[in-house]
Amino acid sequence: FKCTAVWLKTREEGFDEGNKGMLLQPRLEHALYVPYLVILFCVLPVVPVDISAMKFDSSRAQQCHVSVASPKDSGYSPLVNDLGGMTANISVWWYLVHRLSKGVTQAMTASIPCGGQIRQLRFEVQQSQLSDPILAQELQEFANSCYARSYYRLKNSNPSLTDKTINSTGWIGSDYFLNTEGYYDTYTSKQPRKAWP
Repeated sequence: FKCTAVWLKTREEGFDEGNKGMLLQPRLEHALYVPYLVILFCVLPVVPVDISAMKFDSSRAQQCHVSVASPKDSGYSPLVNDLGGMTANISVWWYLVHRLSKGVTQAMTASIPCGGQIRQLRFEVQQSQLSDPILAQELQEFANSCYARSYYRLKNSNPSLTDKTINSTGWIGSDYFLNTEGYYDTYTSKQPRKAWP
């Protein structure tokens, strides 16, 4: 259809444009280059897919001390890279997409912390204590004067709280208490303090 449209457009032009055959040839070439490139890069299967070349990366499992079965020990062991004597091929575009997605997947997998590390970090945070006794005393007084009262008010005034709200109010620096009227902006210290508003 594209070639017919270019041919009709060239025929409609006047005689002052020159030799119509010479004009038609480069126009048809330009009209066909883009589809040829699309077919070459996105459709034509030219890159062989070798399933046996896929390597199982167990480094992350070893870091996290988790035992994961390798592909040869799983149900994929009888998988071969040829189908009836023919090797599977993919286009250049799909090969590039596959390589990019594989790289992103590996980067994301490497950034996920091990489950044991998360538990250990949470334990360390829960067991950590302030070394400054004055700061620890002020924090305890703030928790008694403001946080405990705000948390009690939230639980009593809102019987149907979402899990997100409950999780966000589980610590003293909660954004919910800081940014919602009627909580930290309402309660003050029972004793006068310079550092407290």
